[in-house]
Amino acid sequence: MKLIVLLFIICFMPLIGCTLLTPQLTDNVFVMAVAIDYDDGQFTLIASVLNPSRAGGTAEENNPNMPDLLESQGETLTLALHNLRRSFPKRLNLSRLRVLVIGNGVAEMRLGEAVDFFTRQPEARLSVLVYAYNGAIGDVLSISFHGAVCPAAELYDIAAFGRDAGLFLTPQGVDIAVALHENKRFTIPSFHAIENSNGNDDTDSLESAGAWLFNGCGTKLASLPFDMTETLTQLTQSANLRTVKTVKIDSRTIASVDILVRNNSFSVKEGILHATISLTGELVEIRGHANDDVIEAALELQIFNDIYILLDKLRMYNALNLLIANEIVNDFAIHVNVNMR
Repeated sequence: MKLIVLLFIICFMPLIGCTLLTPQLTDNVFVMAVAIDYDDGQFTLIASVLNPSRAGGTAEENNPNMPDLLESQGETLTLALHNLRRSFPKRLNLSRLRVLVIGNGVAEMRLGEAVDFFTRQPEARLSVLVYAYNGAIGDVLSISFHGAVCPAAELYDIAAFGRDAGLFLTPQGVDIAVALHENKRFTIPSFHAIENSNGNDDTDSLESAGAWLFNGCGTKLASLPFDMTETLTQLTQSANLRTVKTVKIDSRTIASVDILVRNNSFSVKEGILHATISLTGELVEIRGHANDDVIEAALELQIFNDIYILLDKLRMYNALNLLIANEIVNDFAIHVNVNMR
């Protein structure tokens, strides 16, 4: 009998230990999104937390008085996060942080510091998505998101839609960290708030405002309009962007091509920007009797036209040098090469 009791205690001791030592989920509040800005020597952090009452939590978890947003300031990010944790009785858990929203103040001078800080948090994810916001940073997380559990859920869905549609590439925190380490330029999609349809002063949804372009040191170079972001994204971040292109001749679709590899290079000679785009593609679908040579030629022309329109707009903005650091550029030449495998 004593042997049976002893075995019973040995078997269940690990479970008892876990119960005593592991914090209960009800002791945690999960931070889903963080908006961050910098002004007058102070960082501002605004955290969107997962409210169990909206997520169908248990009676023990539900708290109708629980705030959706928490805010703090500090001279450093460490101090600001410390003050944020002290402002709430439960433990703020960053393990479900999905979205980091940056304001103009951070973009102007502290982007690398902010991204590095949040991607290095022990419990945070390297895959956190990074956005830019045109406006008061507190607004982006206080928008009514049509019944979403929290703003981060809809922000994440907007990113997925834009990425899948090829409109923009929302970088993850780790992507920006790598770009900064390798001194490469990168873009971050930007959004602004739009008023609801009934004419109230409150804002109720987000709309893409284009992209912010950064140099390899993390300094904001320019705000670019939405109609320039798709091609610019493919030029500046195309190594990570796999897309399916519809190939057309005279508005008639002849094929769909999966772009597998992009190698983009830029150089400046005598004030002319030389953009060389090399693509390797795989046929997904062929319509009619077009052969590989016809498809390659049509796709080359299509991509050439896309890039020409973008660079011509950059020229109108006197901003051709945005693709090349520390160079004066007055004109451009485009070289496109497509290979089908």
